[in-house]
Formats: sequence, C-alpha cells, structure tokens
Amino acid sequence: MVTSAEPSGAIDPAIRSAVLDAAILVVEREGTPAVTAREIAAAAGVDEATVVDAFASTDELLVEAALDACIRDLSTFEIEASDTPPLSAFAHHYAKRRLFYRALRIGAMAQKIDARMGPFIVSRVESRIRLFFGTRLGEAQITREARRITTEATHITNSWIVDETWDGNPDDLYRALDALLMENVTSIRPSSLS
Repeated sequence: MVTSAEPSGAIDPAIRSAVLDAAILVVEREGTPAVTAREIAAAAGVDEATVVDAFASTDELLVEAALDACIRDLSTFEIEASDTPPLSAFAHHYAKRRLFYRALRIGAMAQKIDARMGPFIVSRVESRIRLFFGTRLGEAQITREARRITTEATHITNSWIVDETWDGNPDDLYRALDALLMENVTSIRPSSLS
C-alpha cells in the first residue's frame, strides 16, 4: 500500500479522471486490488508522485475510483435513458465494472467500498421511496427503510458480482433488485414513530 503523510489532493481534474480510470483498468487486468501507485501511474501516463501526492493510499484511490465510476456511469445512463429506473442504471454499472468489483469484493477492500458506496446508494433509494410515498412517510422512516433495502440490495449485488454461476447479464441483476425493491416498498407502512 502506497501512503503519503499528507496527500495534497490537488490534482488537475482531467489527470484525476485519468488516474481513476487507470486504477480500474489495472485492477481489472491484474484481478486483484493489490496494485501499486507505480502501475496505476504508468497506465494513466503520469508520474508516480502525482498519484502518491493526490491519494492517501492505493486503497483510498481504488475506493475513489469506484465511487467516481458509479457516479459517472449513473449520470450518463440516466441522461441517455431518463425514464429508466435507477436500479437498472446500477445493474448496468456493476455489469460494466464487474471484474473491478469482483477483485474489490475480496478481503478488507469490500468493507471500504461498502462504507463509501453505501451512503450514495442509500440516498438513491431514499429518493425512490419518496417518489412512491410522497409526504406519507417521515424522514426517519424513509432513511430506515432505505438503509434496510440497500443492505439487502448489496447482498444480492455482491452475490451477482462474485458468483460465477450468474452469466453477467445486467438484466438478471436488475430483475433481482427490482423484485427486492417492489417487495420491500409495498410492505412499508407509514409509522407514527417517524
């Protein structure tokens, strides 16, 4: 793991994007998150010091790469298919990056990815719940339900990413996530405890 006492974080956005994309490519190529700043820098066409100065560790770089790719993929997908439910966008994102996420689902990286991606996904699920229920649910109940649904969705997604028996078709993942969401949303009852 490459570390720097205090990474400056100051990096040109285009270079940062190239480094994050290169990190994904290197992990996909190697099949492991045990990659070096040197390998990522070479793939991005920058010097190693640029990578080391911008990120606290290679683990942090990989987590940032996952979050950045997810945000970019979802934004692109939602612009191209604005009438498509967000779960479909998530399924296509994970399918596009399956090798990357498969490598990260093993070991300590899984917890780091979940800690950073979880709040982002929860916020998307909260939005969907608000669409279904409007003002009939309080914010506390929306958050509880979104966290519960996200936890279940994470288990399904991780199984799909890691399990070799799934064929990799994002529609299979979408159907599983959609069924989960519909089952859970239809079971939500407004609570006076919100």
